[in-house]
Amino acid sequence: MFSNPSGKKKKKRRAVANYFVSLPITNEKILENIHLFQDSVVQKDDRFSSVMKKKGSFHLTLCLMHITREEDVSV
Repeated sequence: MFSNPSGKKKKKRRAVANYFVSLPITNEKILENIHLFQDSVVQKDDRFSSVMKKKGSFHLTLCLMHITREEDVSV
């Protein structure tokens, strides 16, 4: 927290992540279990059906980063 001239404390703003490193989930057994879980959630409340992801979009996020300069991005 920082103080400003009026004496009120301001929270320091955190940088929002704009890059991430992830591994795709391709194991069929894991994907099958994710699908079973999604089905059980939707059966309890079908409002969740519109937010469930498709099979090819699952991944494990390893880290999040905030990179401000394009030259800092290289893979």
